[in-house]
Amino acid sequence: MSVPARTWLALRTAMERCGFTIHGPAPSSTRLTVSDAQWDALWEHLNAAGAQPEVVLELATALPVGIVAPLDLALVTAPTTREALTVLSLGWSLVGSPGDHLELSPTPAGLRVTVRHSSRTTDDPFGDAFALAVVLARLRQQSRRSLRAMRCGLQLELSARSRPPFERFFGCRVEASADAFVELTSAAVSTRQVTADPAVHALLRAQVQRAGRSLPDEVMAETRRWLSRGAALEDVARARGETGRTLQRRLAEVGLTWRRVRDAVREDEAKFMLEHGAASLPEVAEALGFADQAVFSRAFSRWTGQSPTAWRREARSSKANGGAKQGAPRRS
Repeated sequence: MSVPARTWLALRTAMERCGFTIHGPAPSSTRLTVSDAQWDALWEHLNAAGAQPEVVLELATALPVGIVAPLDLALVTAPTTREALTVLSLGWSLVGSPGDHLELSPTPAGLRVTVRHSSRTTDDPFGDAFALAVVLARLRQQSRRSLRAMRCGLQLELSARSRPPFERFFGCRVEASADAFVELTSAAVSTRQVTADPAVHALLRAQVQRAGRSLPDEVMAETRRWLSRGAALEDVARARGETGRTLQRRLAEVGLTWRRVRDAVREDEAKFMLEHGAASLPEVAEALGFADQAVFSRAFSRWTGQSPTAWRREARSSKANGGAKQGAPRRS
């Protein structure tokens, strides 16, 4: 995987504005990408400097508006906070790693905003917290309101020192969560932005949409939502406003088949549930849309060469022995 160079440069700029001196060469063009190792090196610089987790809040506030065009421009011209979030969701691939997306889902009281990864093995709680903080900071700048979250969940393990700054920033208690999310009220997402320009926004949104997520990312995200109901080709295609035959043809154009996409999503979700969840094998099979546990077990063995039970045992043993990747900055 790789990260857009514009994202790397924006973060480096924010770090320098916060007083950190960053050494080493920068990408020669914002059209390039940087490797995961280069991205991680920026966060490791904070570790070496003894930065606490709450530095992500300073960086989010310091990040210059306009660094990612047309996404930032579409955001600031959006008529309301909800439409600003929608355009962020459409253009998240312009600022995130390949496969990342920003998911918007309605709740009884408003809207939930979640940072998602097409691969559930992706583990970057520091980066996810930063991403949510950037979203909230941007929205506050454009609405001139505090926009306090109703709920917030992060993967970060917050110390007694770090928790108060995070809860002041998000405006609510921060929960430990498998996914990074914030929930906003209906009133908050209906807030009109002070720099709204609907005509300009419509043009910029179209540009963002053309440059947004790739077809495989879009199909994988939609497939994940249909897993428990079997994730049939026709259901996923209909949700995208096209026929099953059209979706198969478009996937073939990028070298993929429907079965390969669905298997990739099922395998990824199965591994996540087996390693992190307490669900039994029949429950995992049902959640992934398999007819029964036996069908699931045969499919899992085909994907990994192991039974689900053996894979779960090894994954949890590795995690218990320190094999899990750590994403948050450590205290020095």
